[in-house]
Amino acid sequence: MASVRQSILLPLLIALKSYDAREDKADYAILARNLALSTGFPVALPNYRLTPRDPTPDNYLHHPAHAEDLLRFLEFVLSWHEENGGCLASRPSKLFLIGHSCSAHMLCTIFLRMPVDSESACPSDELVQSTAAIIMSEGIYDIDLLLSSFPGYRTWFIDNTFGRRDSYENASAIEATIDPRAPHIHWFVIHSKGDTLVDERQSQGIRAQ
Repeated sequence: MASVRQSILLPLLIALKSYDAREDKADYAILARNLALSTGFPVALPNYRLTPRDPTPDNYLHHPAHAEDLLRFLEFVLSWHEENGGCLASRPSKLFLIGHSCSAHMLCTIFLRMPVDSESACPSDELVQSTAAIIMSEGIYDIDLLLSSFPGYRTWFIDNTFGRRDSYENASAIEATIDPRAPHIHWFVIHSKGDTLVDERQSQGIRAQ
């Protein structure tokens, strides 16, 4: 029987929570277990700070702070091995990142060149080279397009998460370009026909990018 040490040497899957950047990773524990059982790979399920449903000036947290938290975790996990007192037997050989809905947007913020770049969400060369694939499911990529389909989302979570604006073009992954350091990263765009919360125009738009 393969030991835990041997299994840790496999690629590391990192499953990212969502829906509206206000949930907790505990809601995704079953998904993480199922991924580990079905693939045989270790799975990490990071958390990040949440946007309050009723923010105040003292606790308001908005984009790109969520992506910055995720980036800090991704940089950290590369060094989270036994030589540094961590739990992994060795440095992960490859990272496979899985994002749903808002967390797909966060992955784009980190690994694509967004219309308005944020140095605070820029990955290191080591992280870029360690990332083998990014899998995005029912992602939010174009917020203006999303609001044209679901105008109620503005008051539900968009205004609090991104700030109240007339246009969110500067936060649109549809307008982003590929990081020249990352031609090796494989991008997979998935969209369920049964999803009613994010329409297929989002996935069609990022695929055409």
